[in-house]
Amino acid sequence: MKRLLLLLLFILHCDCSEFQGGVVTYYHQKTLQNGSVQMEIRHKTTFKSCTAAHFSCPSEGCLTLSYTDTLIDNVTGNFCQIESVWTWIAPSDAPFVLSLGGYQWTSPTVNGVVNVSFSVLVDLRNRSDTGRPNISPLITVPPIIRVPWNCPRSEYLMSFDPDGDQVRCRFAVKNSNPPECEQCTTPSVINYISSPCGFYVPSSSSSISSSQGLYVVQLVMEDFPRTQITLNQTDGTKEVKSTWHSLSKIPVQFLLSVEADVPSCYFGVYLPEFVSPTPTKGAVFRVLINETLLINITAQASNSTSNSPRMAEFPGKERSERFKPEETKLLVELVRSKQNAIYGDSKTGPKPNDAKQAWEEIAACISSSSGVVRSAFQCRKRYNDVRRRGKDKAATFRREMAGTGGGPSTVEPLTPAEELAVSTLPSESIEGFGGIEKGLAAPSSSKNASPPGPSTLPDTAPIDHRSNARPRDQPFLDLQKRGFDRVEKELRGLRRNVANLMAPLNSIAASLARLSEARSPAPTASPHADVSLSDQPAAPAERLSEPQGRRGSSRGRPRLRRRGGRKL
Repeated sequence: MKRLLLLLLFILHCDCSEFQGGVVTYYHQKTLQNGSVQMEIRHKTTFKSCTAAHFSCPSEGCLTLSYTDTLIDNVTGNFCQIESVWTWIAPSDAPFVLSLGGYQWTSPTVNGVVNVSFSVLVDLRNRSDTGRPNISPLITVPPIIRVPWNCPRSEYLMSFDPDGDQVRCRFAVKNSNPPECEQCTTPSVINYISSPCGFYVPSSSSSISSSQGLYVVQLVMEDFPRTQITLNQTDGTKEVKSTWHSLSKIPVQFLLSVEADVPSCYFGVYLPEFVSPTPTKGAVFRVLINETLLINITAQASNSTSNSPRMAEFPGKERSERFKPEETKLLVELVRSKQNAIYGDSKTGPKPNDAKQAWEEIAACISSSSGVVRSAFQCRKRYNDVRRRGKDKAATFRREMAGTGGGPSTVEPLTPAEELAVSTLPSESIEGFGGIEKGLAAPSSSKNASPPGPSTLPDTAPIDHRSNARPRDQPFLDLQKRGFDRVEKELRGLRRNVANLMAPLNSIAASLARLSEARSPAPTASPHADVSLSDQPAAPAERLSEPQGRRGSSRGRPRLRRRGGRKL
């Protein structure tokens, strides 16, 4: 089946001609009822001066919803990095190609590349392995990569695929459909491209350093499924993708600056070396949304200095502004006023529509008071974080107070919002779902301890043993009960299996007992009661038995041996 590619040409309006590199990524936002797709395209570009690249959308190809430019980094007279975010509606989720061009690289370049041209293969069809639309791989590059000409270097670009696909990079080629570059001269200083997205720059053997200068590096990043998958389009068409078929094609273009030689190629002398507390390469940090993460990075070189380090970040969605203390306090007060609608009362559980409407009203109130647009999801997430932190602080404080010793508490005091949120927590604690008392010992009585007396039955009404579970906890209790029922069922099956094994073992034991009885000789009683041998020594059994070949009238009677001519 042939794949239909929709080619859209976007003309770049730019007053400058000093492009230094860029990457493009795309995201699926939602599919509309008419089959069209709302998507987001992010284009991170670097120029010598801060002039943003603006795209024009053809009227027959798409509908632009928004277009914004965000400054990422800027060094006056050196480079300026900007990320452009374009939200638009595509006619369908069929794969298509975005081609961009119309501006020039910073000149001069050693490999002679002047005109900028690259294309993006976009595929937003639904994947059979994830059940979601395909997402392009992500990559980040510094504005300019600098290497000394006399030191071999291996550079690795940080890449990532949200779908878990395998990412590979290669040089762009002109004879592809559509062309991936206009002037595709590869840098002579790069030996090869390594997996997933790295390259090797060997040291130059030329003593006159003829390899110094700027090189245009034009790569294409592709993502390959790790297993065979099927891509489903909204119109019902399907396409099978094997592990050697790429899904997306993302341009990765940047400048490589080969600079003057250094006396030593060892890291930490002239070339900077990362030292502690810098995290190791590939380290992963997991943080909550809206939580601040501080990463300390230290680099040193004994014979060189640098006071302007550069950071390369993944293109991604902007983080929402953090909640201010007054916003958080207002949020907790609003949730407390709508507590019954959100969580239900002691008799009935919450209704989903009522809870949804309550959170939307809270978000609208927060947005109008602070001037920052807040969604219902953001407000709910923020409130749960505040209540969780307040609960942990209160539990730690109670544990310290219940223990022995003195001195001030080491627990950070609760904020007003946390105190208000903790006050909405139930005081009881049921197994598996604790309230504020979760994990705490029962508070000791203030009276002096006395020896226990005889037990007496209180003259009160009998204790009601009914469950005090809250309605909103019932689904979790039902899940817990189903788990116990399953364990009990497995134990019953195990008992049956043991019983089935014991039956043949008992049968074998009975057979062994019968065999043992058959092998042991039974005593034979004498037919003549008047013959007594109790006062004589017992004779061997072979002397009492009659030979098989002898027959006579005395058959069946015991034969007594004569001793000294006398019959015994």
